[in-house]
Amino acid sequence: MSHLEESISVDLEGAEAREAFAKATSNNAEHVLKSVRFQNFLSGNSNVTKDAMSWVTATVLQVDTMKAEFTVDLELELIYLDDSLKTPADFDPDYDGYVALKEEDVNEIDLVIPRVNLENCNSSRMTFYNVEVNFLTKEVFIQWNWIAIYHETMKLHKFPYDRQLLRIYIEVADINPLKPEDYPLPKRKWPKDNPARVESQLMDFNQTIGSSCVWSETPDPAFETMCTVTVEVERETKFYVVNYTLIIFLIVALNSAVLSFESLDERMQYTASLFLTLVAFKFVMMQSIPPVGYTTYLDRYVLAAFVWLTLGVLANCLRSYVAIEEVLNTTEQKSIDLAIQAVILGSWILLHAIVVFLSLCGGLRQSWKTVYAENNEEVLYGIHTKKSRVPNTKYKEMWGVYNNLE
Repeated sequence: MSHLEESISVDLEGAEAREAFAKATSNNAEHVLKSVRFQNFLSGNSNVTKDAMSWVTATVLQVDTMKAEFTVDLELELIYLDDSLKTPADFDPDYDGYVALKEEDVNEIDLVIPRVNLENCNSSRMTFYNVEVNFLTKEVFIQWNWIAIYHETMKLHKFPYDRQLLRIYIEVADINPLKPEDYPLPKRKWPKDNPARVESQLMDFNQTIGSSCVWSETPDPAFETMCTVTVEVERETKFYVVNYTLIIFLIVALNSAVLSFESLDERMQYTASLFLTLVAFKFVMMQSIPPVGYTTYLDRYVLAAFVWLTLGVLANCLRSYVAIEEVLNTTEQKSIDLAIQAVILGSWILLHAIVVFLSLCGGLRQSWKTVYAENNEEVLYGIHTKKSRVPNTKYKEMWGVYNNLE
């Protein structure tokens, strides 16, 4: 089976369109789709909007902060009625059940397949595609599954205490998604407790997340509706505290050991070695921290460490000046030197005590209200919080499901 280009847009009708669709929806796991969009590929019924029951499952698998993207296992299921279905001649008219269709069967019965586009998706791989039909009741069940990589502009001012919004956009044509309370099928035929389920399998982010799944109008004239899945994620800080913050804290604290040296040369050599160690460690840190055009919490912490080491250098110079000018006797010099080093070390420890306190009480993280406000310009079609679910007035919300949103 031939591969399609990474980005394709075709305007076909009839058999050619259905053939192109069959290629794009192959079960070939190696087939990669990127922003695949088919325009008007259904002849006759392409402008017919079907009332459909929907089910969306999104499992966030990975968040790549360096590349500003995330990977999600995405599944979309639809059930709708299609009165134009042609019943095959060899079909049992009394059979009340779903029949799985092959590609050639879809072409034979003139089935209306909704067009689906993963908006804002860098790349995707369709891992599963299934079409089932109940010819007796004219019910059509379609299931798509993708492993998709979405781009997301991340706000990292609070890194590593940041909160992010991960947004998934699915555009669907020829479908009017019904509210859960309006589902016509009996519960036994649609055993779904919730029309949307959002999960995560992230090691470096909090597993207790809020989410929303909203169906709304779409500004794209080629599609009728769009499903927007918003996932709230909160970065776990333990890795950065243990591997970065703790080591930098010890490097600066060790500068107090200059008290064991008498000469200025020895003191300067010792402090300079700590400077070089901190610089080398910063270069190592940069390999796992995304380059941004502003300072993050972690950047400010590293700068604070350099400032405290600089204070140690100034203290060494003062100690040397007092000794050379003989302003004070030896005992007084040692007492003042000890007091200055104690103040520097004590203030460094106090800074960390304040940071730990703020971290435990949540003072270092933004509120979700602020996170939504900062991401407002990045939102394509309107994002809703629990307190304010008013979307962009141009693209009205049809209905939505909100889980654990603060």
